Amino acid sequence: MGKSLFIKQLKNNKTYLIFFIFLLLFTKAHVGSWNDASRMATIESLVERGNFIIDNSTYNWTGDKVYINGHFYSDKLPVLSFLASGPYFLLKKNGLSFKDNENVVYRTLTLLFSGIPALIALLFFEKSLKLIEVRKKVRNKLLLGLGFATLLLPWSIVFNNHVITGAFLFIAFYLLLKSRICRLSFANIFVAGLLASLAIAIDMIVGIVFFFCFLLYINLSFQRKYMLFYLLATIPFLFLHSILNYQVSRTPIPVTFYPEYFFYEGSEWKLKQLSGFAEHSFSSLVTYAFHSLIGFHGLFSFSPILLIFPFALLRYKKIKILKKEVILLSVAIIVTLSFFILRTNNYGGFSYGIRWFVPLIPFMFFVGSLHLRDDFPYFLPLFIISSIISIIGVINPWTDMTAGPIPIINNLLEVVKVIK
Repeated sequence: MGKSLFIKQLKNNKTYLIFFIFLLLFTKAHVGSWNDASRMATIESLVERGNFIIDNSTYNWTGDKVYINGHFYSDKLPVLSFLASGPYFLLKKNGLSFKDNENVVYRTLTLLFSGIPALIALLFFEKSLKLIEVRKKVRNKLLLGLGFATLLLPWSIVFNNHVITGAFLFIAFYLLLKSRICRLSFANIFVAGLLASLAIAIDMIVGIVFFFCFLLYINLSFQRKYMLFYLLATIPFLFLHSILNYQVSRTPIPVTFYPEYFFYEGSEWKLKQLSGFAEHSFSSLVTYAFHSLIGFHGLFSFSPILLIFPFALLRYKKIKILKKEVILLSVAIIVTLSFFILRTNNYGGFSYGIRWFVPLIPFMFFVGSLHLRDDFPYFLPLFIISSIISIIGVINPWTDMTAGPIPIINNLLEVVKVIK
């Protein structure tokens, strides 16, 4: 029954079909940055050499790597690459490899681990709006906005950990919300814990913040015994992370906690460039916060449609339902934004907008939906502007930041070069 409803929902809204066709047409066919090269190097090494060492990988040129005990490894959390090695193993068995068939392999892995999760996130976003009885007209607006007028669009066509993290976390939230509104279910609580812990193993900072947000939500909404089911569900994926990470550094603690691993001969890294180790003076912090939110790299600059989120907070007293959810999600969003503003200084590197913020977008839309019941007169112009900006991002989500400080202009310059 659940499966038939799932298929029916996909068929009943053309947004999903359009989004899927978009993925088929525009998913990138080649590695575009140090970031995805680092993950592809691990995937290739796991399948072809049976270990995490990337010394002899096709992508050993990546700068996103660490040097431990005489070998290079990816600096990324290992679970996502481990999961992606499964499909690559099947592709390799059928004669397709990174070395000889990068276009097919990279597109396939990106569709499976970025594109399809984005589509699933859209699906569960609509399901959440149905759950709280948002009108169909408003649901359709929000679904189009989330899918085509935010950074979710460009980041769905390259391999990264942010889109899939957002999908896992939003599904977890949906299951908890459903348990509160419809019928309390041990299974839903347990699966939510599984997904939240998997998010931690893939995108640690965002995952941890929302994991504890959901834990507090369970404590405030249900009997405390349900917290135990949620916590028990974290064991499988956190154990998997620990086992895999031990293969790299002989400790379950991620390699990014050890800055000395980044300083090898030829490394381009400096301590204050590493996420979590950046420091700001008051003036540099103000500048960085400005550009992270409304400036050259700003969350609201690249997706003006997300203004529905602060607008909803300003009208909090008029929101008649789910006040607890609004408060908890808003705190989680603000805490996450604050961490990246306070503890980083490179705007996500070669990145169209700040990619670290992508997992927050479905939650910002959900909170925004609670006041769109009364409609939002500026939604259409914001949708049009945001869609244009998102489409520019499709040109190259891994924006070449050597061309200048403004990612939108840099992407447009790439088009000019091609035309010339």
